[in-house]
Amino acid sequence: MGANKLKGHIACLITVIIWGMSFISIKYCLEVFRPMSLAFIRFLIASIILFFITRKSKKFDKISKGDIPLMAISGIIGISIYFFCENNGIEHTQASVASLLLATIPIVTLFADRIVFKEKITLKKWIGILVSFVGVAMIIGENAGGKSEVIGYIYMIGAVLAWVIYSVATKPLVDKYSQITIVYYQSMFGALALLPFVFWEKNNWEMLNLSIVLNVLYLAIFCSVLGYIWYVFSVNELGISLSSLYINLMPLVTLIGSYFILGESFGINKLLGGAFVILSVFIVSSKNSRKQNQEEKTVYEVN
Repeated sequence: MGANKLKGHIACLITVIIWGMSFISIKYCLEVFRPMSLAFIRFLIASIILFFITRKSKKFDKISKGDIPLMAISGIIGISIYFFCENNGIEHTQASVASLLLATIPIVTLFADRIVFKEKITLKKWIGILVSFVGVAMIIGENAGGKSEVIGYIYMIGAVLAWVIYSVATKPLVDKYSQITIVYYQSMFGALALLPFVFWEKNNWEMLNLSIVLNVLYLAIFCSVLGYIWYVFSVNELGISLSSLYINLMPLVTLIGSYFILGESFGINKLLGGAFVILSVFIVSSKNSRKQNQEEKTVYEVN
């Protein structure tokens, strides 16, 4: 194994851990910040850091005026709406459950590709879809509690749909601009759209402490900036298929972390359901070479 390949494996593994632990960090930060305020602060910091990075990057592109509306809309969907749903969902349900439900994004994307791009769903992918639904049913069945849990599930379903729509909206941009260009502008537009909610939401500022500040910085710097950079590096070194295999293990990181850090419990249904969801993503992850080459350019920054 070459040095760069090894670095690619290490970078991808670190990214999986960083993004997997983000659900736990969000859960902790929601003790002080309301969902939209947390998202705004996170992406304001990330946008400022990305601004300085892009100014030194040779891959940063100037976007045309005609693409500004799509860049703004996709940023609002992928940042503002997505994190509105995700943060609210994590507030109402367990962090591990939220992570497992978000793992179904590739499954739902199959239907979007079928509707928008007329792509065929093969028998193998139908099997993956069925396995995913069984897994989700087992997870929700074990954790189906009161009204709060149901609200959490609805928000997480909204997050899944928002990311799928975002992915479709972003596809016309990936052939024109570098990934760092897209992430910077979408983060900026997303943060701007979140700004009004900071004045509307009531945050528990009196509970703010160093631990919360460090968790917010972790979300902004490690999850929204460094995680993205390291993941792109790993894709360049390992390819999208191998990198995706690592990313598919992200819910496992959340499950383990939430058990030891948050004290979240889980039974056999949750474990088996999570295994089914992860297995389903592995089943549908194999692509033909033509589509794989197209998806090398796909921006991945769910967390």
